[in-house]
Amino acid sequence: MKCQLSTRAISFLLVSALLFVSACSGPDIGQVSGKVTVNGKPLTNAHINFSSRDQNVSINANLNEDGTYVLKTYQEEGLPPGEYQVAIKGGTFGYEETPLVGQAPTASAQPNLPIPPRYSNIATSGLTAKVERGKNKSFDFDLK
Repeated sequence: MKCQLSTRAISFLLVSALLFVSACSGPDIGQVSGKVTVNGKPLTNAHINFSSRDQNVSINANLNEDGTYVLKTYQEEGLPPGEYQVAIKGGTFGYEETPLVGQAPTASAQPNLPIPPRYSNIATSGLTAKVERGKNKSFDFDLK
């Protein structure tokens, strides 16, 4: 008994395979990390904000002890590709929020170095980043 596949069956299998492969290719995300310094010295007790009106995205990340950061959404590391305005503010992000469980943090420590005021607002900071899909260069900012 000979088994023959119809043209419709072959087309269905090919389309199904293409849909499966495209669904598994992953989201359209660019990995974002970097370091913030003030006059070459790592900034701590501060956070960074990347905002894009085009993408309707605004993400914050606290700076680590060495001034480094990694931006993450609630789902994964990274941001949608696009142009972002950047702001850097004193204090750790989220310290004024009441957690769902546990105790609220008392107060955020002050930054270890003074941050020039213009950097705290995306409209005046002059800092930008172009995020591309996949791995990006380190987005380092040295505040003067």
